[in-house]
This record gives sequence, structure tokens and C-alpha cells, in this order.
Amino acid sequence: MVIAHKGGLGPYPENTVPAFFYGLSQGAMGLEMDVQLCKSGEIIVFHDYEVEDLTNGTGSIKDLTLTQLQSLTFDYRSDFLAQALIPTLAAVLDTLPPDILIDIELKGESVSSDGLEEAVIAMVLERGLENRTILTSFNAFRIKRIENDNPGLLTGLITGPEVYWYVRSGRFIDWCHADVVVPNSEWVDKDYLNDRPHHRMFAWFEDDDITDPEAEYRRLLSLGVDGIITDHPGLLSGMIPW
Repeated sequence: MVIAHKGGLGPYPENTVPAFFYGLSQGAMGLEMDVQLCKSGEIIVFHDYEVEDLTNGTGSIKDLTLTQLQSLTFDYRSDFLAQALIPTLAAVLDTLPPDILIDIELKGESVSSDGLEEAVIAMVLERGLENRTILTSFNAFRIKRIENDNPGLLTGLITGPEVYWYVRSGRFIDWCHADVVVPNSEWVDKDYLNDRPHHRMFAWFEDDDITDPEAEYRRLLSLGVDGIITDHPGLLSGMIPW
């Protein structure tokens, strides 16, 4: 499963509708996107908690309304083919084709709920997308709540270099009942796979941290992971003997 990370690193701003369609045009079979709630209550597709690094604005997503957010311009690169609005999750889900995997990463570090997972679940169920959507998060408490209230939904626990060691353990994954493990690729080897025989595995890595992404793709493919979340879906899909 080739999953385009935020739509893939391409000619359009990340986590926008044009970026997602670009990722699909490059051979992606799924799309990964980041969501959080803005001040006016909409579910926004945006990676950072603050808007400064990606746009010409300032402030936190939670402190800005949808109108304010959609007035911003993406300025983290100067070579975009076109600008795009910061989208709502509703707009993205209503635009995407019906035959792809949708990986929705729920942002937020709080142990308690801010209402995000409930709002996302309602949106997924209303549209009948539960059979092709996976809800993922670094926040194991979000995953635990989803599994407790909606055990039929597919969930994934993301682990990365900055998470505590116990979050990477099999016991913690079992505690939150995640269906899929989404580890940073540096931890993925035969032992890691063998220790989690009942879980699907979608590996990911930051391209800037890998000297040779193509070699890392080959290594992960040889191990038999179920999916790779990548900034370069075209490169990865071209390496797979479909």
C-alpha cells in the first residue's frame, strides 16, 4: 500500500486538495492527512499546531476561525504551481475518489478528549467511509477511546523518534487495541515484525533523515510491511512489481 504523506512532496501545498490529487496521480493507493479543530469548530486539515512555519499568518489553529485560516497563503516554498485553501476535512472527503484508503491522523497531545475524534468519527460514518478509513494518532489515549466506543473502526498507533519507549512496546499497543502499527522505519526489522504478528504495519520515515530513500524503500518492501507512508509516492510505486 503506497500512502502519500500529506499528499506527497509535489508542486502544491501539503495537506490540500490539489496535493492529494497529485499524490494519487503519482500512484498512491492511499492518502495520509492531519486534522485538528479550529476556533469556529470545523475539522481542519493542517499539520502544524501553529500556522507560522507554513503560511504568512501567525497563531494557533485552535485560536483561528475557518475564515481566518482560509485567508492565509502558503509561503514555505516559492515554487508552487498554484496556491490552495487550507481545507476542511469535509471538503476533502467529499472530493476524493471512492476507491482509496484514507489515513486520518488526529493531532493533539492531551490525555483528555477535545472532541476531535468524536467529530471525525461522525463525519466518517455519515459518509459511509468506515471500510476504507484508518484513524491514526501518536496519542494512544485517542486510539483507546476510539476502540472503546467504536471497535469496528480501523485504528493505528503512530510511533516516532520522540515518543517514550513504552509507546513502542507491544504491551502498550495491545493496551490501546490499535489494529495497525505505524512505526518510524528505523525500528522496523524482522524481530519487530515477528513481535507483532497480529498487527498490520505501515512504516514511515522523514526523507531528510534518510540518506538513500530508495534503498530504505527496498529494505521495507523486502521485510513485507503492509504499507509505506511516503513523501514520494511516484518513486515508491515505480519500484513495486504490481
